[in-house]
Amino acid sequence: LSFDYVATRDIEEGEELYIDYGQLWEDAWQQHVKDWKPHGPVDYEPADAVNERVHSNKEVFRTKDEEPPYPDHMMMRCHASIRYKRLMASNPEMTSSTGDMTWRINPGRPCEILERKTDKKNNNLTTYRVNMTTKSGPVVMEDDVPARFIGLRDKKYTSDIHLPNAFRHYAVLPDYLLPEVWRNNRVEESESENNYGGDDSTDGQDDEL
Repeated sequence: LSFDYVATRDIEEGEELYIDYGQLWEDAWQQHVKDWKPHGPVDYEPADAVNERVHSNKEVFRTKDEEPPYPDHMMMRCHASIRYKRLMASNPEMTSSTGDMTWRINPGRPCEILERKTDKKNNNLTTYRVNMTTKSGPVVMEDDVPARFIGLRDKKYTSDIHLPNAFRHYAVLPDYLLPEVWRNNRVEESESENNYGGDDSTDGQDDEL
């Protein structure tokens, strides 16, 4: 099922668009906020929070021997195109954002940081020596690796959206958005608009599709 959204007025550049999930969703969210309590480690944070701080030069990645170690739900990855780092370093048009974009389609290879060094002659640029597991299996050492080629990843099913106390609720569509012949349990249109299908009452006729 897909929808086409048609603007009924001009949309300004940079204007943010919102989708109304309906009153049922909003009520469930408010109840979740009211009842929410931390689950598991109080200091839990997703891997991307660490990546953001490192890539914005607020901190550095730890080596494999530094304390404290990263939490068990995180794993270190090095970008698969790490071999191109010297080319990118010498080409000003290939910025860090170029590498960031390719992370989305390439999860990287398992790696560990052996050493970190700072080049005071090059604007205090921090680079890393890493051991990276290649696709074929052997471990290779790479030196002078910029931080943008390294990232922490949440292990499968350990990100914040998988926490037991994460918010989950289906998004409801008002009946008037759907063809009448699709509706098994009809409600009055005004009620549907107000509640987005929040009531199971029908008009007395259960139509079969």
